[in-house]
Amino acid sequence: MTIKMKFSRNNTGSITMYDGEEIQHNHEKSFCLIGLAEEEPEQIIWTLNRLFPTDHVAVFLWPKGNGDFSNPMLKYACNHARFTVVDKKDTPLFLEEDVLIEKKTYAVTEQETWEDIFVRIKKERFPD
Repeated sequence: MTIKMKFSRNNTGSITMYDGEEIQHNHEKSFCLIGLAEEEPEQIIWTLNRLFPTDHVAVFLWPKGNGDFSNPMLKYACNHARFTVVDKKDTPLFLEEDVLIEKKTYAVTEQETWEDIFVRIKKERFPD
């Protein structure tokens, strides 16, 4: 299921969320998010909209509790998204070894939240 949302104040940007479909990889700002709790996508949408209000952002969601880590769609999303953000608390080691690409993967920790990571990506990769 693909969900497309426009949230920017001037309606020039959009956030497209992919859940169960292949992420479109032609977006400069594309994310594969692994291990999201049920309540987190709304906060993530708000954060991405605040950080990238005029940009088109693609997000592939892999929810917490989906243990099908060998799913080829997940590997496709990790390979084609520009950034991968993962909460490693509930993910197996083979995911890190076989699927995640180190140079574009960010890990959610007790010290760094999803929002902190998006702010860091914005600051490091897309400075104003």
